[in-house]
Amino acid sequence: MEFKKHFLFSVDGRPYSTEHQFLIGEQIKRMAGVPAEFELYLVIPHFQDELIEDNKTVNFARPGVERFESRRPLSNVEILVNGTRVPFDKPQISFDELVDIAYPQHGSKFGFTVSYTDGPEQNPEGRMSKGTVVFIKHKMKFDVTPTKES
Repeated sequence: MEFKKHFLFSVDGRPYSTEHQFLIGEQIKRMAGVPAEFELYLVIPHFQDELIEDNKTVNFARPGVERFESRRPLSNVEILVNGTRVPFDKPQISFDELVDIAYPQHGSKFGFTVSYTDGPEQNPEGRMSKGTVVFIKHKMKFDVTPTKES
C-alpha cells in the first residue's frame, strides 16, 4: 500500500488539498472555482501579496498551508485608515490622499502625521510627509493623526 502525500492550501478561506507538489495558477483557480478574469494572490504575512499568474508554478512543499485570495483586477484591495476599511484601486497612495480620507473636512489649522505598517517590500513600514507617496498592498494599515501647527 502506497501512501501519497497531500499538500494543503486555501483559497478565499476555503480549504483544498492536492497530491501534486506543483500546480500552476490556472489549476488552483479551476480547483477553487475562481473566475478566469480574477487575479490570484499568494498571501504572505508581513510581505506584499504575490500575484500568481495563470502560468506561474507554485511549489507546495514549503512548510505550512499556502493561503491564496482571489480578487478582481485593481479591485477588492482595501487599506485600513485609522482602523476603517477603505477600498483603493491605485498602486500608490499619497500623503494628501490619506489625510483627505481620514479627515475630509480638515482645515489648515492642523498638520498631520502619517505612519504605516504591513506595506509591500518597497515600503514595509514607516512615516510619510507632505508630498510623499508609498506603494500599497491589500490590508495595509495607515494611522493619520492631526498635530497642531505652531
